[in-house]
Amino acid sequence: MMKLILIALSLSFSAHAETCNFNVTCSDFNLDFKSPSGDCTEDDMVVSLDRKGKQTDLVLPKNWYSPLSNMIEEGQVCKKKLPFPVYVAGKNHLMFLRYSGRPGYDQILAVLINTESGKVLDQKELGRIKRERFVAMKIKNGVGFRIPLVKTYFKEVPCDCEDSFMEGLMEVKVVGNKIQHKWVNH
Repeated sequence: MMKLILIALSLSFSAHAETCNFNVTCSDFNLDFKSPSGDCTEDDMVVSLDRKGKQTDLVLPKNWYSPLSNMIEEGQVCKKKLPFPVYVAGKNHLMFLRYSGRPGYDQILAVLINTESGKVLDQKELGRIKRERFVAMKIKNGVGFRIPLVKTYFKEVPCDCEDSFMEGLMEVKVVGNKIQHKWVNH
């Protein structure tokens, strides 16, 4: 069995300078996000897993992460200021982290961790998100999620604006200890 946990972490450049250090409390572990420099724009945040008093730094890219919950609240176990969506089924956890993609749209990183060992089992860069709010829809006939992400960029649009980017749905699943992702039709 696998525990799928979806933790949506978001970033918006202007309003989140105060979030360089924060934690997320889950049912049987905590996630700590810290910037050693205290300056988010250094993209130096480290993510640690704290389980039963034992803290382990997760092997993840150093970025500028910031919390934001999924708009779909079903089954949430982790909390920050708002509940974080969590789907429970075993030992592994699938997290979606949103980090600064400045000067463009923010990026989404999918991370599969084992909370008992504190090891990152897999991670995948999924793409860019143009929405301020994160939405991950649980797949009805399986274990996984559908997430709207930027799929297409139109060079012909004469502005560097949201009209030049079109979203698609990315489906993300865990098979064994690997993250699989693909574009799907609505």
